[in-house]
Amino acid sequence: MRVSAATNGREAVDLSDLMLLKDCLWNHADNAPKVLEVVLKTLQRHSRQVPVALSDQSQAPAYELGIDGRTLVPASMGTALAVGSTVPARFVGRLGAVVKGYAGSGTADDPLLIQSVDDLMDLARPDVGPQGYYCRQTADLNISSISTWPVIDFKGNYDGDGCAITDKGVANNSLRWLFRSVGASCIKKLEFINCGLALTAGNQCKLISCKASAILVYGATGIEITSCESGGDIVGVNAIDCKISFCTAIGNMVGSLARECRITSCKSGGVIVSEAKKCEIRGCQSSLPLVWGLADETKIEDCFVLLNANYNEDRGEKGGIACSAYDTSVDRCFVTGKWDGRVKFSGIARHVYCSSIMKCALGDFSPGYGASLEGLIFDQQLQHQWQPQQIRRTENIMGGNVVIDSLPIAAGAIYCNGEPVAAVRFNQRFFENSLGWDFEKIWVWDNQDNRPALRQVGVGATSWATRNSTSSRPQSTVDLLTEQVKANMWL
Repeated sequence: MRVSAATNGREAVDLSDLMLLKDCLWNHADNAPKVLEVVLKTLQRHSRQVPVALSDQSQAPAYELGIDGRTLVPASMGTALAVGSTVPARFVGRLGAVVKGYAGSGTADDPLLIQSVDDLMDLARPDVGPQGYYCRQTADLNISSISTWPVIDFKGNYDGDGCAITDKGVANNSLRWLFRSVGASCIKKLEFINCGLALTAGNQCKLISCKASAILVYGATGIEITSCESGGDIVGVNAIDCKISFCTAIGNMVGSLARECRITSCKSGGVIVSEAKKCEIRGCQSSLPLVWGLADETKIEDCFVLLNANYNEDRGEKGGIACSAYDTSVDRCFVTGKWDGRVKFSGIARHVYCSSIMKCALGDFSPGYGASLEGLIFDQQLQHQWQPQQIRRTENIMGGNVVIDSLPIAAGAIYCNGEPVAAVRFNQRFFENSLGWDFEKIWVWDNQDNRPALRQVGVGATSWATRNSTSSRPQSTVDLLTEQVKANMWL
């Protein structure tokens, strides 16, 4: 393999050199096809998509025998390399290459291989887990038989490669976490079944394309979560200074307080956040109120609430976007759906204090038994008795808000800054031309349900800017193994 690398002008062994094993591991011609299949399948697991520019090896010098018949001479270079000289090489997956007990060297090109539950538990070792190594999981792992899970504080890069980690089924309050903490890390393409990723995640950690059957992470500070899915909450309790985008949750996006967070293009079967403080929420969809309680100093734009609520609360009050809005702006949001249970409901918010509500709409709404619809906004004030010192605006700003005129507004209630519009006029033309909603990049008209819907939300969606930019094109990629084989003179 070293000779193959040297004769192809490289100083390190790559995947294509290992392909030569297809001609070395059999002693009968009948076994050759099976050996080829095993070698190819194994190498494909270590391959990946790379940009075309990174795979171009056309500039690598080819070696040929010199006139003495014993010396390798670069065809395009003047220096010679003696056959007997040492050629630096990196052996992919060599056991104990860097870390005792692990295959791989812990680099991006040759990660530590997590091939067993023992490999996974050994991340608790101080010379492994917090050392910043690159790791790649190579198989689904079941940890349900481990009675006591070790404490792992992880710092590094972990590529799940689409594999899963499975634990025994327990309630959320007994959920086991793979890591106690993760920081300054990137964790991607890893699935968690009946367990969670981390008790705490922070220090600019990145979570990409991960899945969890329950809660993904319990608490988060200063992290980025992109294209992740959860059968429960994405963040179980508080999220502080986080960026969450293109995620999908059966439960909530953030189970408790979100502070100074930016949440974009996420879809939730519950709420986006329970409480928001100094947040930006854009292009999100929820099946319960977007913010269950208070939205404080928060900017909310282009969000869609498709209510499917069955909730009883004596003397309960709720709003489609938030129960209460303090010093908050809400622009171009749409609320529709049904609520079964005792609640006093208002389309956008129950209580608005020194906030801005602009160009929002309340569509068809079905209050079930015990529920009453009391307009777009129930009341508005210039300050709140509990937090007067925190209010920055000096007035409420309302304009361009509409409600469909067929709504069953409760007796004695008023539309409250919502212009009634005939159902026949509640169409894309009205929203696009009269309210100024963007139907090229953000919204699309759902003809089946006759209402606006978000173009891109949740896992699998792409950025509005990327999708609609004329100057940005997807980067071409190729399979690394395929390109290396093409460039190998012996193959």
